[in-house]
Amino acid sequence: MEIENSSLMREVNAIVNSPNKPVHFEWFAEIHVNNMKYFPLKILNIDSLEDYELNYSDEIMITLAIAGGTYAKRIYPFKDKVEITLIKKPIGEVSTEIDQASGVQAERYAATVKDTGNPIVEANGANAPTEEALNLTNIFEITFQLVNKAIEQLRMVSVGGIYRNTNVEDVIKTILTVESKKIKVDNVRMPKGVDMIPASNTKVRDHVIIPHGTKLVDIPEYIHYKCGGVYSAGLGYYFKNDPWFVYPCYDVTRFNKAPYILTVINVPRNKLPEVERTYREDGKNITIIATGEVKHNDDSEVQQLNLGNGVRFADADKFMSGYSKTKNNKTVVNRGTNNSEAVSSERSNGNNNVQISSSPINSNPYVEYSKLARRQGNYLSLVWENSLPSKILPGMMVRVFYLDGEDIVDVYGVIIKAHHYTQAKGVGMTTTRYITRTAFVVFTQRINN
Repeated sequence: MEIENSSLMREVNAIVNSPNKPVHFEWFAEIHVNNMKYFPLKILNIDSLEDYELNYSDEIMITLAIAGGTYAKRIYPFKDKVEITLIKKPIGEVSTEIDQASGVQAERYAATVKDTGNPIVEANGANAPTEEALNLTNIFEITFQLVNKAIEQLRMVSVGGIYRNTNVEDVIKTILTVESKKIKVDNVRMPKGVDMIPASNTKVRDHVIIPHGTKLVDIPEYIHYKCGGVYSAGLGYYFKNDPWFVYPCYDVTRFNKAPYILTVINVPRNKLPEVERTYREDGKNITIIATGEVKHNDDSEVQQLNLGNGVRFADADKFMSGYSKTKNNKTVVNRGTNNSEAVSSERSNGNNNVQISSSPINSNPYVEYSKLARRQGNYLSLVWENSLPSKILPGMMVRVFYLDGEDIVDVYGVIIKAHHYTQAKGVGMTTTRYITRTAFVVFTQRINN
């Protein structure tokens, strides 16, 4: 069945025919060095990688066209003091008039130059490498890595302490909130606290010990691995749009309880190429049409065969109390009482691969179950054209619809990566209209069809 003849087409038409979307912008940059401001000739592209599984903040790369003399004399010698302000002005789909209702957005970042050599020292041009000569004869394409001003400060903060009679969720929320609110961005804005999915581990611990000198940005990971665990389906944490997000990376079962949802309609890439309107919002839920290339990667079978679909380990807590029972001068050790054994899901052939954990004696089942959860799913990569990156949030639950013959099939998952690429729509140095395309990866339940 073609998608035009399916019930999905009603939703696709509703999106395509919806009001204009704020996805068209004029982008500008200002380079700040030694209290001076310089303007690049053009923003060539902005490349932002958001890895919600392995990282805790954005990895942003921006490439600018800069006059050679300005770069060589005014920027490169002070490359350890560079900041860049990005300014985006919303415009219409066709017109270049600024949308005053949406307002101009600006963000100032710490910037690190991707060093390609000192043009003055190299002197590879035809003329003497003076500032005036380089400005007249050279345009350099220079790439900078941008760092959020809050993260720039947060990654240098270290903490430590003993937290008594509490659970791991409260410790994470307390530390991230209290320490984050001690910093300010531009002397005004500050982080907004923690948006956390309730922890699987609700046990009240006598004490949670955080060694002094532990980096603030490592706290959730440290607690997950060293203080009893947080989630049974992996741990992710990420700083975006000012709050911290904390969530289970591989829990595909919490769709109906999720605070925000992304619904994706997979449209064959030749049906709606370069369509202008690709999403609509309904409260905290957003529905998009994926019109680009789709990739499906299922390594779950290999993972289960090599690493196991089950795990076995001795409970360390039992060694301290209740490991054995002694009666009538006989000591009896019970395997079922002292060992933790779990199978994530039964294999279809009945041959379950239950292996001993790499930590054969431990008291953290949440880390062990997280490893099993990672081996239960697939990775689905999709493309969202004319996207609005701020709508994708860390740990967001996703529901993907696609056609399988005559049937409409859906699969649930969690978004774990997003790659946003912004570039000019058109050619030439005078083009100021930019659009963004987003490729994102969803960890889904196993797809068997």
